[in-house]
Amino acid sequence: MGDGDIIRMTVRGDADDSSGGQRTAVDKALEVLAAFPPGHSAIGVSELARDLGLTKSTVFRLLGALERNGLVERIAGRYRLGARLHELGARVYEPVPGALHAALVPFMAHLYEVTRQTVNLGVLRDGEVVLLGRLHGHRPVPHTFPSGTRFPAYSSALGKALLAHDHAATEAVLERGLHPRTRDTVISEQRFVAALAGIRESGIATSVREARPDLSCVAIALLDDAGRPIAALSVGGPAGRVDLRGHAELLRRVSGAATAAARQAGGRLRRQSSDAAAC
Repeated sequence: MGDGDIIRMTVRGDADDSSGGQRTAVDKALEVLAAFPPGHSAIGVSELARDLGLTKSTVFRLLGALERNGLVERIAGRYRLGARLHELGARVYEPVPGALHAALVPFMAHLYEVTRQTVNLGVLRDGEVVLLGRLHGHRPVPHTFPSGTRFPAYSSALGKALLAHDHAATEAVLERGLHPRTRDTVISEQRFVAALAGIRESGIATSVREARPDLSCVAIALLDDAGRPIAALSVGGPAGRVDLRGHAELLRRVSGAATAAARQAGGRLRRQSSDAAAC
């Protein structure tokens, strides 16, 4: 929402004194966004007003400001979340949205062509894996997650590959506790720490029925010059049908070139960020 919209809304009396603990216009606008159904589902002004306990005129005015700024879209008198929200959300994971994915998608395509299994690209944020990209074939794939999906790092191959090289993130995950997602999830802190040590030594992480009872994956982390994880690539599929050893060797073979591409993309992102700051 632009400064002008906020100022106009405040002048109109839709913002209360925040020092008194009451909602400002910005608070209400954010509550409107949070009240939208997931995906591209649309919702009407009356529904939002009822759910939020606001008048329809207030909600309509807030939606107008959000629409002018691309945060919502109006379709046949109803509203849905706008594309700009995705762009803003992507900046949490990459300064230039899509740059890391663009650098690594050729390697993902190669992994898929050889294995014919699902290939994932993820990064580590707040003890969770954020999915930046996924490739799979035309055959039905259960649980197809969109980019931006987050899931616990401790039970996934992607997450363990990343945690093995991030001590602070591992400590935070252990502090929150390891909770079973399947009967095979490792929830013993001692076993988990030992597994991460083994991943650092071998370079390969696996998850066999730990995240879901029907899923096995193998992953490798791509590290920067200081040995910190940039991202991780994984190959996975139905448990019992994934060649973990063969796919691990394939990941090792592509990791050198993929790491170089990821580091180069990271360098471009840092330079662009510095240029933007200089302006």
